[in-house]
Amino acid sequence: MKQGGTQLITLLCLQAACGNYDLGKGCTKIFDPVCGTDNLLYGNECLLCFQNL
Repeated sequence: MKQGGTQLITLLCLQAACGNYDLGKGCTKIFDPVCGTDNLLYGNECLLCFQNL
């Protein structure tokens, strides 16, 4: 029997700690979603920082 499910992701909009990342090396692909103050969803905090240089 195949079971379906729904996944709920809770997001918090917090100030990004961009100083924690070496953006010259790029970001990991680990999915840990964050929302930006631009109301866009980013895959992780590093990607948010990278996109908003």
